[in-house]
Amino acid sequence: METIAKAKWYANPTKKQVVLFTILWFVAILLLIVGTTSAFTESFFNRKYTVIYILLIGATLSTARLIRNYFRNKKEA
Repeated sequence: METIAKAKWYANPTKKQVVLFTILWFVAILLLIVGTTSAFTESFFNRKYTVIYILLIGATLSTARLIRNYFRNKKEA
């Protein structure tokens, strides 16, 4: 039961939560790119950054699902 209660914010996010997590996602993506490329001195599109690509895709999909859940719940209300 505790797991269901914890996941409720993800299934029914508020506008404040969506804005907060979107800003956090953007900052995290930007910092991850700056950190891996040594502040844009080398190309980000190298094969050695495959793990970083997977992290970026996972974070982006998770944020997109959160935003999608918000708009679905808003539409139903």
